[in-house]
Amino acid sequence: MNWKQRLFKPKWQHKSADIRLESVTTEQHPELIGKLVEIAGTDEDSRIRCAAIKRLHQLENILKLYGGETDGEVKALLEDRIHQLASSSNESRPALKFRMQVVESTSNRELIEHLASHAPEAELRYAALGKIERQGVLGDCCIQDSDAKNRGFAASRITQHTTLKRVIDALRKRDKALYAVLKSRLHQELLKQADPKAIHTEALKICSTLEKQALDPDQRDPLVNRAQHTAWQLIASKATADMSERYQRICERLAAPVVASPPAQVATVTEAIPKKILPAEPKNVLVEAPHANELLQQTAITIDLYQSENPEQPQAVNVNKLKHQLDKVWKQCKPPHAEDLVCWKKATATLQHLETRLEQQQQQFEKELSQAQQLLTQLETELEQGELHKALETRAKLQQLGKEQGKNKGWRQINNSMAAMQARLRELRDWQHWSNNKVRKRLIAEMEVLPAADLHPDALLDRVKSLQVEWKSLEHSEQIPGDKHFVATPWMWRKFSAAGHTAFDTAKPYLDKRSEIQSRHAQSLATFCEELEQLAQAIPADLVALGKGLNQGRKKLHDLNNIPARQRQKFAKQLKTALDKANAVIQAHYQVVEKEKMKLIRSASQLIHMTERSEAITQAKSLQANWKAAGSLWRSKEQALWNQFREHLNPLFEELKEQQASIRSADGEKLAAQKALCTQLKNILGSEEDLSALHGKVQGLQDNWKEIQNPDRKLLLSFQALVTQYQAQVKQAQQQQVETDRERWWLKSALLHELTVSGKTSKGTISKKIENKIKKAWPEDHSDDSLECNMDQTYQEILNENIEGLTEDEISDMQNRARSLCIGLEFIAGLPSPDEDRDQRMRYQVDRLAESMSGEGIRQPAAEEASFSEREWLSMYALPEADFKSFGKRIKQALTTITESI
Repeated sequence: MNWKQRLFKPKWQHKSADIRLESVTTEQHPELIGKLVEIAGTDEDSRIRCAAIKRLHQLENILKLYGGETDGEVKALLEDRIHQLASSSNESRPALKFRMQVVESTSNRELIEHLASHAPEAELRYAALGKIERQGVLGDCCIQDSDAKNRGFAASRITQHTTLKRVIDALRKRDKALYAVLKSRLHQELLKQADPKAIHTEALKICSTLEKQALDPDQRDPLVNRAQHTAWQLIASKATADMSERYQRICERLAAPVVASPPAQVATVTEAIPKKILPAEPKNVLVEAPHANELLQQTAITIDLYQSENPEQPQAVNVNKLKHQLDKVWKQCKPPHAEDLVCWKKATATLQHLETRLEQQQQQFEKELSQAQQLLTQLETELEQGELHKALETRAKLQQLGKEQGKNKGWRQINNSMAAMQARLRELRDWQHWSNNKVRKRLIAEMEVLPAADLHPDALLDRVKSLQVEWKSLEHSEQIPGDKHFVATPWMWRKFSAAGHTAFDTAKPYLDKRSEIQSRHAQSLATFCEELEQLAQAIPADLVALGKGLNQGRKKLHDLNNIPARQRQKFAKQLKTALDKANAVIQAHYQVVEKEKMKLIRSASQLIHMTERSEAITQAKSLQANWKAAGSLWRSKEQALWNQFREHLNPLFEELKEQQASIRSADGEKLAAQKALCTQLKNILGSEEDLSALHGKVQGLQDNWKEIQNPDRKLLLSFQALVTQYQAQVKQAQQQQVETDRERWWLKSALLHELTVSGKTSKGTISKKIENKIKKAWPEDHSDDSLECNMDQTYQEILNENIEGLTEDEISDMQNRARSLCIGLEFIAGLPSPDEDRDQRMRYQVDRLAESMSGEGIRQPAAEEASFSEREWLSMYALPEADFKSFGKRIKQALTTITESI
């Protein structure tokens, strides 16, 4: 370290915390970067430690700092950094062992769930799964995790049956081994809980297995039978009565002996009857051959069953075989009965109907087959041209056409051709996937930059949703219907999902705050609706409050967007109900008011017929008062009724208007006179003449004003203000004159002092130079005041040398009187006296207090005492120079303080 580095330490080591904070926040010096861990752990200012922590990217260092930190704010920041680094999924993420350490030590549910769902390493996801308790999250991880071990571990921790069912449905095509295990586990758990549906399923499975054993004696397995009987014993007490009876029948059949095969005659009779129509007959049981008439009836029933069982698929019926069977049975019926003839005719008509439908369906089948051939050719062309989406649409149309054709030979060839094209479809799909991966990388990049973008949270969420929709569209475009679900590269999806979660976390505080604000709006709206309903139900109704409530309610209809969307419809109905109730009360009141005002209109129409106009006008005024007291309606109706009411009253007020016009004219003249007086007084105030000389004129204006009866209030106040202003200006002029006189007296006193004390020569005569100077400076103005007259007289006597000088005793007495004046004025002003006058000041105070308490003297106001003392001081111009200056300074200071306090 050189001498400069010893003297000038870097900014991050500065004594000032603000300078250290700025350095740690902005500088990129390598030495500072290396010292960040030390600064984050040792700096005494928590702000600087926080700034250093924000720049740390090693999870190991942050974990060490977290163990030794005691400040709550810094510890919260460390937790945020730990969560941020532990949940990172990019290539520069921290080592696995440190993130495993975070999973073991943290209790943050959101972080654990994020790691269990999006962590790149299977070991980290496994560790996080061990700390998850939410069943929904465990189900999602079991469905989406790419590691079989993690899926099994997540499934083992699921205890909620609804979640387990959801997982089983999702894994049916994704993980068949785990699907089978979970399905068996769920079935066993439901059996233990005596679930009726599970018990019925188990009973049906047992009965079906035993029935297969009973129908095929050659394939019977004693071990299977024993296992099924043991399983039945577990559910025997909980099975339904129907299943119990079915189990007993099967057991009896299994216990019955095996007999010989039936005659061949029976087979010839029933060979044309489909197996799904006839009831299942046990093998090796002897059946007696029926009579020919019975065979005819059975054949007719069989044909009817074909008609009812196959209304949409007559091609599944062998009509010729049925017709041959019917003819054969009919020939055996000799002689035929009337019932047999009816049965034969009915069966024949049914066969004809079936034959007609079979022809129609054959034509439809040929048409669809031709259309399918065209679509197949189109599919081949689209595959050759590499048009995957068009080929998938054509293939879907083909599959839709062949869905109901079964195993027809023509359709079998088409299906084989479509199967041969499957490889080409997958090849195109792989190319599509390769192309889409570039788009996915772009989507990931756009999603990762969203948190740093300066976007409004709503705009950010819209962008996240649009990127997710585009991602899903890419996934959908790579799927081949009927093929195994094709999934994009897992790491790309995890990276995209993690970036989406990070972007959402950026907007989450705003969304939480908006939800909080919306909840407050919802609570406020609910309270408003309750209050409005209470106002509507109150007796008597507060119509003013109801009217305000209706206006507020209509405004709140426009504010429904400020409450949560899920509650918007509910609150809209609640608000509308409250408004309807309030409006009903208002409308009922309007009806009452309208009736009352119609009565007033009829009463007003009768006033025109009264002979006494004064009485009519009095009643009209009373009606107007009643009109206002009756209440108000909505504006249009109120105005219409008011116009009708005024039509009857206007003629009555015409004479009244004339009288009022004359009164207004007189009032106008009186008002003009008042304004004229105010104008004259304003002119006097604005003139440059001596205001004190105009006192008589102002007094005359005041007398004229007193003669006016009932003057205008505003003009009266204005006139009084002008008079007050005049008096203030006169008083101010007088005060200025007093100040001018005082300044002149002080000047004359100073000039007399200079002439008496400083202006004499050694011979005792006045210096000519001083005499000329004093004559020039002596003021020409003077007043009739006795003090100033004495000063002028003394001035002339001194100039004429007609005055003798003072003796030493007289000067000493004058000094004592001056000192007493200073002490008295300083006491009145509240100023301290010099130290040498402290004892005399104390005696003065004691004497003044004794005089006041004895009542010997009457204390005068401070202003009068100060004025008297000032006049006495101005007559002491013969004091020596030093005393005149020192005492004069003290007296001026005391007088100034007294004047300011007054």
